[in-house]
Amino acid sequence: REDDFYQLMFNNISVVYNCSYSHNTNIVDIKIPPKPIGNIGKIFIAIILALVIGNIMNVVLPADVNKLISDSYIKPLFKTIIGVLSTFASWMIFFSIISSITTMDNVATLKNIGSKYFNQVMFGTALTGVFSAIVGVFTFNILSMDNSSGSNVIHKIYSLLIDVIPTNIVGAFYKGNMLQIVFISLFIGMILLMLGKEVNDVNKQILQLNKIFQNAVRIICTIMPLFIFLSFLRMIIGNSLQT
Repeated sequence: REDDFYQLMFNNISVVYNCSYSHNTNIVDIKIPPKPIGNIGKIFIAIILALVIGNIMNVVLPADVNKLISDSYIKPLFKTIIGVLSTFASWMIFFSIISSITTMDNVATLKNIGSKYFNQVMFGTALTGVFSAIVGVFTFNILSMDNSSGSNVIHKIYSLLIDVIPTNIVGAFYKGNMLQIVFISLFIGMILLMLGKEVNDVNKQILQLNKIFQNAVRIICTIMPLFIFLSFLRMIIGNSLQT
């Protein structure tokens, strides 16, 4: 029993513990495994490798070859990683917001939270937008004496607010428009919350999908050092091509 206790204790701290008896002697073998490299360490190694390999490529290879490697191999892989991460992150945000809303007690809870954040955030944003529009109108009018400039500022702010509301649900995810995705998830989440127990099965499915996409993004983030490596390598090769 005592050995089991020590075995459990060492296992909890990731230490290998073996106890044996030989020639009237108790032998205790304790092995401490090496500490794995953390995410910051991996990113630091990726940056160092990119600096070393990039400078070697600039010295050894001609500029045309570096451009061919950058455009034909590094750039497509770089865009692929961004696309995969953006796709799964969009769905993770979508299901996370919906599941957060559906796990609330009732609509009153959402109303209290919503009104609080609306007063603190949305009202402040709207007030800032109006103030910026007024300042923009007067600034452009004073500098250019052209009323069309002030109208363009108001139109851009108005378009920004309108663009938050998607005209196509599929298009919001296809383009990766996070503001529209948040709007859709908030709208669907409030509907599910109002329906309550009538959509319990749907809520359970959303919770499961949320876990799936969270783990998917977590797995994709393990290749983040490769993303950093490609980013710095492209930058180093690109600077050499420009000079």
